[in-house]
Amino acid sequence: MKFFRRIARSLLACAVASSALLSGANAWAALTAAQADALAAKAAVNDQAALKTLRNEAQKGDPKAQNNLGTLYAEGKGVVQDHEQALQWFRKAAAQNTAAAQFNLGVYYVIGKGGVTQDYGQAAQWVRKAAQQGYAKAQNGLGLLYAEGKGVAQDFGQAAQWFRKAAEQGNADAQYGLGWLCENGKGVAQDYGQALLWYRKAAEQGRADAQINLGVLYEKGLSVAKDYVQAAQWYRKAAEQGNANAQYGLGQFYERGQGMAQDYSQALLWYRKAAEQGHANAQNDLGALYNSGRGVAQDYGQALLWYRKAAEQGIAIAQFNLGYLYANGQGVAQDLEQALQWYRKAAQQGYAGAQANLGDFYEHGRVVSRNKAAAYALYTLYLSAVQNGSGNKIVSNIRASLASGMTAQEIEAGKALAGKMSEPGNFSKALDEYLAAQGSGSR
Repeated sequence: MKFFRRIARSLLACAVASSALLSGANAWAALTAAQADALAAKAAVNDQAALKTLRNEAQKGDPKAQNNLGTLYAEGKGVVQDHEQALQWFRKAAAQNTAAAQFNLGVYYVIGKGGVTQDYGQAAQWVRKAAQQGYAKAQNGLGLLYAEGKGVAQDFGQAAQWFRKAAEQGNADAQYGLGWLCENGKGVAQDYGQALLWYRKAAEQGRADAQINLGVLYEKGLSVAKDYVQAAQWYRKAAEQGNANAQYGLGQFYERGQGMAQDYSQALLWYRKAAEQGHANAQNDLGALYNSGRGVAQDYGQALLWYRKAAEQGIAIAQFNLGYLYANGQGVAQDLEQALQWYRKAAQQGYAGAQANLGDFYEHGRVVSRNKAAAYALYTLYLSAVQNGSGNKIVSNIRASLASGMTAQEIEAGKALAGKMSEPGNFSKALDEYLAAQGSGSR
C-alpha cells in the first residue's frame, strides 16, 4: 500500500512566536522586595546577631526593618520560611506608608498565602498605594493588573501608563510589558519601532522573554532590516537561560542554516533541551530528525516516542507523523487502527496530509468500510489546501482515477461532504453523520 508521505517539521514562518505578556499569579511569587540594608543582608546569610538586631528594630516600629524582616520570612533566608510571619511584618510596615511593604502586601493578596485568600481587589489597592509613591516594581505590578483585568477593569491604556512609569526607571519587567503593548497595539498605537526599543532595554538586562521577542522582530524584519544573525544571537541568550521557546527557535535556525552554518547535530541538541521541557513543536521536530537520521543515527523508535509526546499535546503535524509510522510499521508493529486514529486527529485540525491519507483509507477500505464519496471529499479537502507542488499533482491524479469509477451522484455527494467538512469545527461531525447515513465506518 502507498500512503501520501510527509514526515514534516513545524517549519513555522517564524521560528518562535512572540512571548506572551503575562504569566499568571505564580509570576508574582518571586516579587517580594527588600529595601537596601546592610543589616538585612547579613541576616539573610544566617548572621544571627544581625537577625536579632533587625528583629529588635522591627519590633520597635522601624518600617524599613519590618519590611526587610518580612522579606526574610517570605524567602526563607536566615529564618525558616513563614508566610504568616512575612505577612504580619509587611502589614505593619505598609501601615506606615512604606512603598516596598505595600507592594509586598499586594503580592501576598495576588498569590493567596500567609493566611489570606487570593483577592485581586485588595492586591490592586495595596499595589496602587506603592505605585503612586513611584515604586517601580509596584508600577509594573499595577500595569499587569490592568492588562489582565484583575482587581480592576481591564484597561490597556492604564497598563501602558504604569508600565511606562516603571520602564523609565529601568525596570526590565515593565520595559518588556511596554514593548509587548507596542508590538501588539494594546493601549497604544501599534509601533514595532517602540517595541524594538523597549524589548532591547529589557533584553540587555537579561529578561529572556524580551530577548526572544527582540529576536522575533529581527527574524521577521519588523521596524528593522531582517537579520537572522541578530535574531539567532538574541535567541541564544534566552536559550542559554533555559527558555524552551528560545531553545526551539535556535534549533530551527541551526536546522535551516539561518544566521549560522547549517548544523543538524546542534539542531538536535537545542530541540532536545526544549523538548525535555515539554515544548511540543520541539518534540515533533526532534522526532523528525530521528526519523530522517539527520544529526543522529536514524531511529524510528525515538521518532515514535517524540512524535507521540507532541501528538498528545494536540500538535497536528505530530499526529500525522505518528499515524504515518503506525501505517508503515516503522518503530512499531504496523497498526492501521492506530494510524487511522492519529490521521483523523490531525485531519480534523485541518492538516492536509492527514486528510489525503484518510482519503486513501476510505478509497481502499483500510480498517474502514470502503466509501468512494468520503475518499473523494477528503482528497478534495487536501487539494483545496495544497494548490501547488508535487503533492497536489499526486493527489489530483489519485482523485481523478477514483472519480473515473464513481457515479455522478457519488461525486456530488463527495463534493457536498467536502463542503460540510471544511466548515470550522465541523470536520468530524460531518464525516460521522455522512458515514452513519451510509451505514459505513470502522470495520
